[in-house]
Amino acid sequence: MAKILSLKYHLIWFWIASLCAAVLFAVVIDANKGDVIAQTNGTFVMPTSGMMMLIYCSVSYLCQAAAYGIISEIARQEDDEIPVLLFWSQFFLTIVWLGLFFGLHWTGAALFDLFIGIIALIFAFSEFKAMSLTATVLMLPYIGLVCFLLFMNIFTFLV
Repeated sequence: MAKILSLKYHLIWFWIASLCAAVLFAVVIDANKGDVIAQTNGTFVMPTSGMMMLIYCSVSYLCQAAAYGIISEIARQEDDEIPVLLFWSQFFLTIVWLGLFFGLHWTGAALFDLFIGIIALIFAFSEFKAMSLTATVLMLPYIGLVCFLLFMNIFTFLV
């Protein structure tokens, strides 16, 4: 019983941390929207509503947290650390991208970081697919968010 309770608390804390990451992500994107648009001479269309971005980021990060909760339990039972390591590597690389792209305005380095993160995400997605269909489906909103970030980064880099 204690093991189940500790797992629940672990997941609750991760969900809270994911929600905080989503809010941070949405606020940084919304706050820097003008800089991104200015660098592209107004040709890049960003989402007009900060609330829309906040909701999408929150949903995608919460779904990602739920997928991680499912996979971490299965990986623990099967004694397989690879899906968990892939998950954390792509998660970390996406957070680093935020600093490179918006903080330092290094679009080339951010694009390289995002490509490596997408490769880790593809491998994580394939590992998730082999372990749980539910976790795979829960990763789809996050993959959509990363695709949007890739589009935004490529467009800004080329312009």
